[in-house]
Amino acid sequence: MSVWGKPVRLACEAAEPAALIPVMTGNNTPSGTAACSSCFNSNFEAFRAFNGVQAALSTMQQGWLAATSDAAPWLQYAFASPARLSRIWIETANNGPSASHDVAVEGLSGGEWENCLKSGTLLTLSFAQSAYTTFEAALNGKAYDAFRIRGFETFFVMSSTACTFSRVQVYGR
Repeated sequence: MSVWGKPVRLACEAAEPAALIPVMTGNNTPSGTAACSSCFNSNFEAFRAFNGVQAALSTMQQGWLAATSDAAPWLQYAFASPARLSRIWIETANNGPSASHDVAVEGLSGGEWENCLKSGTLLTLSFAQSAYTTFEAALNGKAYDAFRIRGFETFFVMSSTACTFSRVQVYGR
C-alpha cells in the first residue's frame, strides 16, 4: 500500500518470517534440541546441519550424515517453545554421483508427527554430482513443537561417497 507515492506498512500486515533455529554449537546449545536417527561419525552430528557452516565438498566434514546402515534416516530440531512454520530451506552437499531422494517434512503436534508441507506429502531432493544444491518448500503455517526431515532410504550412494544435509533452516513465527 502506498500513500502519496510512498510505501506504507499497515500494522495488520504480517512481518517477514524469521529464521527459527539459532546457530547451533552442540545438540542442545544454545537452545532447542537437534537430534537424528544416527550419524556416520562425530563429524556429522545432528547439530552440524544447523550450525550455519557450509560443508566442504572435498572432505564432507560438516553437516549431518546418517550411518551407512540407517535405512530410514531422519534429522530433527525441537524448538524451546512451539513455533509456526512457514518455509524450510535445505542445502545438500554431495561428493558422489547424482541421486534423488524423497523425504517427508513433518511437524510434531500433540505428540503426533504430521505432514507440514503446504502442498504434497513428499519433497524430492535431487543431489547434483559433486555440488551444492538448495531446496526450498512452503510449509503449512501451523505451530509445532519440533520438525523433522525423514528419509526412506540411506543417503549414502556408495560405500565411499555420500550426500549430506549441509545446512538446514526453517522460517516462521
